Amino acid sequence: MPIDFNIAPDFPHGTRLRFDFALTTDKYGVKNIDVLQSIVTQAAHYLPVQVEFNGILCEQADFLADALHIEETLGLRIGIFENKYCRYNPYYPAINFFGLTLNYNNLPTLEEVGILRSLSCRIDIIDCPALKLVLPARKELLMNAFIPEMETACKRALFTVIAKQDHHTLSFDDYSKALTLGIDLSEARATLKNWTPSICDSDAGSFTDYNVRADLAAAEASYLIAQSFSVPSEQTLHRALDLNKPFAFTLVETQDQFVGYSWYDAIPVLGEMSITAIYDKKLIDGDSAYERAKNPDTCRPDQINLTLTIHHIIGEADKEAITLHTDLWLLDDTECYSDPADMPVLVRKNTDLTIGSLESYMTDAYFSVFNDVDADSSYTQQSNWEHACQPAAIALLFSREEAKMVEIKAAVERAIGGLVSNSASLAIHFCDGEAKIDMTPPGPDTSAPNKADNNNSEEPLCKMLTISTAHLSQETCNHALPQLCRTLPVWVKGEYGWFMYAHLEQLELGGDIPTDLQNVLQYARARGCDYIMLDKDWPISSDLALFDWE
Repeated sequence: MPIDFNIAPDFPHGTRLRFDFALTTDKYGVKNIDVLQSIVTQAAHYLPVQVEFNGILCEQADFLADALHIEETLGLRIGIFENKYCRYNPYYPAINFFGLTLNYNNLPTLEEVGILRSLSCRIDIIDCPALKLVLPARKELLMNAFIPEMETACKRALFTVIAKQDHHTLSFDDYSKALTLGIDLSEARATLKNWTPSICDSDAGSFTDYNVRADLAAAEASYLIAQSFSVPSEQTLHRALDLNKPFAFTLVETQDQFVGYSWYDAIPVLGEMSITAIYDKKLIDGDSAYERAKNPDTCRPDQINLTLTIHHIIGEADKEAITLHTDLWLLDDTECYSDPADMPVLVRKNTDLTIGSLESYMTDAYFSVFNDVDADSSYTQQSNWEHACQPAAIALLFSREEAKMVEIKAAVERAIGGLVSNSASLAIHFCDGEAKIDMTPPGPDTSAPNKADNNNSEEPLCKMLTISTAHLSQETCNHALPQLCRTLPVWVKGEYGWFMYAHLEQLELGGDIPTDLQNVLQYARARGCDYIMLDKDWPISSDLALFDWE
């Protein structure tokens, strides 16, 4: 539709255009002025000239506001932005053509290894005739010879930001590209994540704290890159290292993206690992050990030895063998989830393993949740495994008669422990399938104050905060909390929640508590609460961050 416009006489500098429209209302009662205001406001937001609508200035912004770095080249303003905790969102406008913004997914981005952030580019057009739009829609770039030149300029701007940092952790491939583009960078900071053994339940995973890293340049310790092994083998190695402290090396995880840096290539590598057991001075390994572990009548080995082959320089034959004496061998099995009693495990004689610690090693090495509706919920599967794992651990640690006594004791504690007063004496006589129980109540506690003298005293109460799980990230709820609840006062609440002690930081956990969980704990303590109940249906607080769950 043709539009009439006039040159306004009252504008003192340059040219001012005024567009006049007749006010109309359609059959649905929608006024054209409302539709026009929305369109004009959107079009003017990143326009480099002032726009008024009905005498009021439209809100405008610099397309590259909040950029870490801006440089002008090729008729473009290239801005570099930091995206914390995530990758760049490809649906965010990337190019501004004088108020017309485009999504363009092919602008280069840059990520550093082990850092939860990325760098991305946005482009504001100044005067660039070589950059063209596809007509008539003008919603995408025309692919021509200028596009690769523009993308190269963006890469150079990204590496320029990295060069301004005190240090970086770029992959060796990106580091080499920067040098090719003429950006002078030092090698990546010598830092690797401390080694942690993998676990069988891939859905749970092992909680990763990106701050728990070894600074190889600053520390005096000797480091050893641990290659990946099977889950049971890594759990066996974990136990052996615990028994042989201090070990000659500090294990760090392999990082293939650093291959090529001089400092990384110089770190010794744990290349191979072999395990053997000794029965009556006879050495066995492999299949023979598996057969013994699967036989319930097998006696326990006298020794278990784990031999590590260390390559001091990658690609060269300079090797060293270190043997560690251990008390646990978790052998490879074809299935992760099965009856704990069938798991191939060997425990050395004269071990100091407890029932609980052995259960933990077996769970990490062999238990995995079935993602199948017929297998019941993950919580039920975990409960069933733990119920069956304790007898299996007892059978591995004790003789048959000792195991029976331990199981009976555990069964009694589970069944009636909460019904019997502290210090009460309980005698159970079992004969011909019938149990006779005699209980002697506890004597008077002379150390306790007389209740009659304390009628006005109040019983100590603990406050509990009820709050929504929306204040925790999906990563924390699904991965971090299931790991923490194994050893800390954190408990599963049915299918969709958690109970926890509000003073977890006092247990000297270091960096093992995610930031979002620390915020909830601090929020609870500030309100005088000692415990927290999290549930998806509990209230949301405006004082805490919210997380979107997929």
